[in-house]
Amino acid sequence: MRATQQRYQTAMKRLAEMHPGDADEGLPSSIETNPWWIEPEYLESDQQPRYLLYTNQQLLGYSLLERVRSGGQMSGRFHASEDYVDYAHIFEALPEAENECFEANAREAYEIYDEKSDEYRTRFRKLSAQVAELKLCVTDEAGRRLMTSEVRLEDLSKHYNDQSERWLYVTQAESQ
Repeated sequence: MRATQQRYQTAMKRLAEMHPGDADEGLPSSIETNPWWIEPEYLESDQQPRYLLYTNQQLLGYSLLERVRSGGQMSGRFHASEDYVDYAHIFEALPEAENECFEANAREAYEIYDEKSDEYRTRFRKLSAQVAELKLCVTDEAGRRLMTSEVRLEDLSKHYNDQSERWLYVTQAESQ
């Protein structure tokens, strides 16, 4: 049983113990969970990297890009390689800089001015330029490069103190 499922079952048992006479009286005493809605299960064969992220022919890591949306948008947890450490500071700083920039713009739209607004925008532009210089590209497991209109790596691992909080977002370019 996965850790997430175990935590869920433990929480549900505690809830049932705290409220013994509620509407769930007819339920069996052991709460069974269906793992498909908690966390997807992958077979060992599925754990192979499906999409590899490169910068200047240097592997940064991989993602399964398990979430697929309309318009060619895919996303998934990003698993960093050893070379990622050289670039981590950029991707860790970018989400905060982006949020500060957007918040400054929103405040100014309501005529609330902050003396640091220009600093926030400058920082965001510099980090965005550094990411653009990396020329990120994504390949599939066979080594074929994906035609993309956007590749974005969001590293929130320091913010949440959780190394699994790295996400890769890819938008595939429309084929002509």
